[in-house]
Amino acid sequence: MVFWAISGGLEMAVEIIISQLIGQKNQDSLAQTTRTVLAFDGICGIIVAILGIFCLPAVFRLISVPDNMMRYALIYGRIYLAGLFLIHVYDGGRAILTAAEDTKKSFYLMLTTTVLNLIFNFLFIVGLKLGVAGSAMGTILAQLIGALLTLKLLEDKFHFAKYSGRIFNAKQIKNVLHIAFPATFQQFVVTFGGVLIQSLVNPFGREVIIGYVAILRIMNFFRIVWVGLAQTLTVYGDQLISARQFSGFKKSIANSASRSS
Repeated sequence: MVFWAISGGLEMAVEIIISQLIGQKNQDSLAQTTRTVLAFDGICGIIVAILGIFCLPAVFRLISVPDNMMRYALIYGRIYLAGLFLIHVYDGGRAILTAAEDTKKSFYLMLTTTVLNLIFNFLFIVGLKLGVAGSAMGTILAQLIGALLTLKLLEDKFHFAKYSGRIFNAKQIKNVLHIAFPATFQQFVVTFGGVLIQSLVNPFGREVIIGYVAILRIMNFFRIVWVGLAQTLTVYGDQLISARQFSGFKKSIANSASRSS
């Protein structure tokens, strides 16, 4: 979960920047920005994965993972981290589609990867008897397919692969980091709080851990609605502000507040 904070921060930054370009009707910069942020997302995923693989044992010991679960946790964590860059590219690409108001394709992408994840997990765990490793491999394989589909959709929409400029644009990366740092810090604080609570739960043993994780899954399910509303307001608001439609922005804030109450 800690490693997701960086991906989440980058995803939010990408949504905001693409929304601003669309609001400004700056079509020329969309292909360049798409290419830059996808490459930057992938590299960030690789760096985080390398650090995570080496730090994983220390992190698990810090949060008091039981000895009888440590081996399985390390297997899953290392395989998952090995494919983390795919998740970064997938999340970044899906954020671009969402910001470009192509929410249906973004939804279908998420639905596709979720279904594939379930199928691959069943195949690797039940069919091939690979256990925890199979679960991690199924997730990464689903994310690989999702990332490839995302790149195909973005290429069809923005033709970023045909862009002849530099892959990395320093100005765009600076803009991404300017937004991503506070967003990542916010998510890291929330995630760290969850990890801290997890460290208090882990000493009680396997049964309590399973129950706690199950409750977290249920809570996260109900949080999806509010997170989706917040992301939508962020994207839509940035487009309105960039287009200098301040009255529309005020109305969107008022409507969101009334629906949330």
